[in-house]
Amino acid sequence: MFLSGWEKLVPSRLAARVAAPGREIAAFRKLILQGMRMINSLAVSWRELQASQRKTEAMLQVFITSMTRGGKGHSKASRQF
Repeated sequence: MFLSGWEKLVPSRLAARVAAPGREIAAFRKLILQGMRMINSLAVSWRELQASQRKTEAMLQVFITSMTRGGKGHSKASRQF
C-alpha cells in the first residue's frame, strides 16, 4: 500500500499530541518541586536570621546596660570625689 505525504505525517502528529500532555505534566511537576525546594531553603534561612537577630539583641542589651553604668570601665564605688 502506498501512503501519500499527508498520511505519513498523521501518525507522528497523533503521537505528538498524545505525548504533549505527559510532557506538560512533567514540566509542571518539575516546577512545583523546584518551588518546594525554594520554600524549604527560605525557611532555613529565616530560622538562621531569627537566631542571629536574637543573639544581636542580647548583645545590644548588654552593651546598653554597660553604657548606663558609665565610668569608662570603672565602677561607681571606686570613684573618689
